[in-house]
Amino acid sequence: MSDDHGRTLKRVSAFVFGGIWETATVDEQPELTLTAWSVRQLPSGDRHFVGWCQENREGRVSSVVEQFDPKTKLGRTRSGRVYKLAGHAGHDGDAEYVWRAWLRINDGSSWTDVTEDVTDSQNLPDRSGYDSSPASSR
Repeated sequence: MSDDHGRTLKRVSAFVFGGIWETATVDEQPELTLTAWSVRQLPSGDRHFVGWCQENREGRVSSVVEQFDPKTKLGRTRSGRVYKLAGHAGHDGDAEYVWRAWLRINDGSSWTDVTEDVTDSQNLPDRSGYDSSPASSR
């Protein structure tokens, strides 16, 4: 067994036995609603939504956020899924568990909570690969 194969088996085991499972496809669930949500940024600059998914009643980590409108709290991720961030930002125990597992599976170690920066339309970052401007102002 090669190191790569062994590493893959370890990740799959953590994925399956750790209480984390594969999500429905974007075709099956093109839109989801998150409550008790936050926005996490990795050192690469990639951002992810983390929160409680109302439709599936589970903690959720999105794929990389590519567009976000702070006025409507609608965001589109790299997968094409649209997330509605409902209510106020917050933290959910199940979502935190999924985030920690996601970090382990994806060899992540450090991250920053950028929720306040993203939701304050005066502090929105302007960087390539992340379109945070409202669609109506483009």
